Amino acid sequence: QEGLDLVRAGNEKVLEARLSDARFFFEEDKKTPLAERVDALDGILFLEGFGTMRDKTERLVRLAGVVWEGLGLPPEGMATVGRAARLAKADLATKMVYEFTELEGVMGREYALLSGEPREVAEAIAEHYLPRGAGDRLPASPFGRVLAIADKLDTIVACLAAGIEPTGSHDPYGLRRQAAGVLAAVIDGGYLLSLAELVPKVAEPLEPFVRAQASQARAMQARDPGRLTAAVLTFFLPRLRVLLEEEGIEYDVIDAATAGWGEEGDAVRTLAKARALATFKQAGEFRDLSASYIRVTGLAGRAAGGPGGQARRPLPNLFSEEAEFQLYQACLAAGERVSSALASARERARKMAAAGRGAEAVGVMVDAYRTILEELSNLRPTVDRFFDDVLVMTEDENIRENRLALLGAVAATMGAGGDLSKLVVAS
Repeated sequence: QEGLDLVRAGNEKVLEARLSDARFFFEEDKKTPLAERVDALDGILFLEGFGTMRDKTERLVRLAGVVWEGLGLPPEGMATVGRAARLAKADLATKMVYEFTELEGVMGREYALLSGEPREVAEAIAEHYLPRGAGDRLPASPFGRVLAIADKLDTIVACLAAGIEPTGSHDPYGLRRQAAGVLAAVIDGGYLLSLAELVPKVAEPLEPFVRAQASQARAMQARDPGRLTAAVLTFFLPRLRVLLEEEGIEYDVIDAATAGWGEEGDAVRTLAKARALATFKQAGEFRDLSASYIRVTGLAGRAAGGPGGQARRPLPNLFSEEAEFQLYQACLAAGERVSSALASARERARKMAAAGRGAEAVGVMVDAYRTILEELSNLRPTVDRFFDDVLVMTEDENIRENRLALLGAVAATMGAGGDLSKLVVAS
């Protein structure tokens, strides 16, 4: 018992000293309004070769506005998210956070309130660090959510531009956690946010730092916006797959839903595809539609230029079989209905997300993809009739290439619901 008393007394002495220090730091920090500490961020390094936390703050102000506006959130909230971005990192220049680094954001909120900042600004400052780890809560306000997305994206893009990427268990900047946080915040908000479109905007203000890099090899990826965007999307994909797996979605459905990730980088649309495909896979039409899709894409890949080449448009004046005309007309009609369904769903989902109804926004997109898969199922009989009546690989090169172009158009339309060839058909 005497030993325990000594241990307790020692711990109490240490705690008293630390709490005394904390009280002193707190009283000292209160003497300076939070906004007046922003300039001091010039003395705090963000990332070697990529400026200071003041530089990052300027990027955050710009990027938070870009994200806010791009999501169609209420214009009257732009000033609030901009102010929160301006003050988001200011507490790093306080004595309290310098000594107790785990309080970043927490003290920012308290000092913002003490400085007379609006509560929405103060809460966003605290929330933009969320989630701090697996299972942690997500930002609750749109201001905190947008600021969290902007902050984490800026860090991820800057690190990848600098050639810093996690390897094995080594992830000193917590990039994997931050990528997972971006995806979780986007989905929680129901935001239709295309990373493929946003990443180049994130990278743009980093260009002066990239040009200043002494090592050309290190900055090579960053100098090519396309390569950097592809690298960022590739980095996000494993985190997205984990998120879908945690929802209980099977691996082949995930493969099918994420097939277009590199072109759009939209987490909500990918999640919606996965949920719709998971349901569709249980339907009776699944097996036949999957078989038709595989046959269509297999032949379409033989078109001049091959897969990924410049897609040719089919020319109706080269059609000679009734089944060709029928498939062409059916493909055009289905494509219009698919585009209309997606456009309508996106508009409704954006409005719901802007109103704070994120789960409903995701649900709207799921319903849209279910409708699309039903539409594609209706196209299948016409596709099958085409293969029954038309010899695709005819000797006439012009007719052959035109028929392959027609199949390419059909493949593009059928691919709107995901890559059906990835789905495993049970024997």
